[in-house]
Amino acid sequence: MNTLKAEEAHQLAKENSAVIQNELDRINEMIAQSAKEGRFQLNYTSETSATNLITPVQEQLSEMGYKVQSFSLKNISLTITW
Repeated sequence: MNTLKAEEAHQLAKENSAVIQNELDRINEMIAQSAKEGRFQLNYTSETSATNLITPVQEQLSEMGYKVQSFSLKNISLTITW
């Protein structure tokens, strides 16, 4: 039974990792477009409603040098400045 739970946890972690990477890819594309337009801030709202993914996305963007503020816990809503 513990093996089954471990396998389920591993699968869930893989799925979350893919969702986080997809969010980061979309955000990076939007940041690049905003920067080309001369803007230094992006308000981003995800279509993903998994609120447990807000923190990992914020952490990754902060590590990349962006200032990130979350302004909604209903879904992934971030203000990103550079």
